[in-house]
Amino acid sequence: MSPEARDSAPLSPEEIKQATDNLISERNHLCAEAIATSGSKASNGSGPGNCSADSTTTGGAGIKP
Repeated sequence: MSPEARDSAPLSPEEIKQATDNLISERNHLCAEAIATSGSKASNGSGPGNCSADSTTTGGAGIKP
C-alpha cells in the first residue's frame, strides 16, 4: 500500500523559516503573557511551563515545543 499523493508541494526553505519565526514569536508572546499573569518568575529565570527569557538565543535547540 503506497501513501497518497500530496495535495500541495512541500514548503520551501524560506517558507519553513517564516513559519518557524511565526511560531517562535507566538510562543514568546504567550510566555510573556503567562509570566505577566502569574505575577512572578522562578529563580532560574523560567516562567510557567517551558517559558524562558532567553529561549530565542538557543535557536530552539533542546527546548520542548
